[in-house]
Amino acid sequence: MSIKRRLNPIICVQPILVALLLYTIAAYAHAASYNQPLQCAATGIALNNPSTSATVQCPNLPPPPPPPPGGTCKTGTPADLPNLTAVCFGRFITHIGTCNPDGGTCPSATGGFSFAFVFGSAWPGNNGATDEIFSLGLNQYLAIPVDPSPAGTESFVANTTYMPTNNALFAISDAPGNFTGAGVECSNGRNPNLVASSNGSAANCHLDPTKHYWLNMAPGVQGPAGFAPCAKAPCKIAVQGKRVN
Repeated sequence: MSIKRRLNPIICVQPILVALLLYTIAAYAHAASYNQPLQCAATGIALNNPSTSATVQCPNLPPPPPPPPGGTCKTGTPADLPNLTAVCFGRFITHIGTCNPDGGTCPSATGGFSFAFVFGSAWPGNNGATDEIFSLGLNQYLAIPVDPSPAGTESFVANTTYMPTNNALFAISDAPGNFTGAGVECSNGRNPNLVASSNGSAANCHLDPTKHYWLNMAPGVQGPAGFAPCAKAPCKIAVQGKRVN
């Protein structure tokens, strides 16, 4: 990396300009040292010999911070189950009270599937009893980010009343699409009911409030022979997220 600095056309090297150059390079350098050639504005001649040149060495500074742990959900991210890919943005229906999800009388929302957007508030959710109903295509799954801080407990329950042609597999893990790998904290594949806690409460899924997780949900049935995905679209998932404590 070479940064060209033009100095005074009469006096090429001045202490003030060299100090300014040191400050500027140090401000933009990350984790390396640089030798910066200088050049006179009057002649355009580089100061590249011992009698007329100045070498500036930048201190090693910390590198930029890494991206947040867990990353972000990207539509199309493959799962560790055959042929499944993620859906991270779209429309879902909220079943509340006596509205009819199939009759068009329930409210709906469209956007990115963040925890707060889907479940009404940030972790650990709210005390409401609503069903969030998603209609997916074949071989698709949902990946919703979970940041379990402040400490609390949340339950995630499938409502199969609104999933007439299929069941679902739920898993809370360290990455989008991780249903069966080493990073799975808990999973359930038939009428799933997960209770996740980051405050030490009784739960089948104990989370660390300093870490980042994903709630992965795939329409289909987990049986003795493995996972059988939904075979007829629309493939529905109806999930109720409710704060326990």
